Amino acid sequence: MTASPHVRPRAPSRRAAAGRPALGAAFLVVLLAVLPCLVLLPGAPGAVRVSGVSLAWWYGGLVAPLLGWVVAIWSVGRPGGDAVGLAEPPPAAPRASG
Repeated sequence: MTASPHVRPRAPSRRAAAGRPALGAAFLVVLLAVLPCLVLLPGAPGAVRVSGVSLAWWYGGLVAPLLGWVVAIWSVGRPGGDAVGLAEPPPAAPRASG
């Protein structure tokens, strides 16, 4: 069964994008809280070395900043209110009747 050419995919609701800033801020706080946990947990998991560098350094210097950047871009979205990459497609041009 094929989809009708007149059916447009449903656009994402504005309500779904409304909670993004709060969710993004919460995730950024969690990203900040992980580094002290890595250092202070028993057994010092942050001291484990990968390629000669500690996990705490990898997390604090590479992983957390990259994830923070991605989360910030995702949570802010566009000024018009649409999240990045979720803009509604332009309307289709009317077909000429033949």
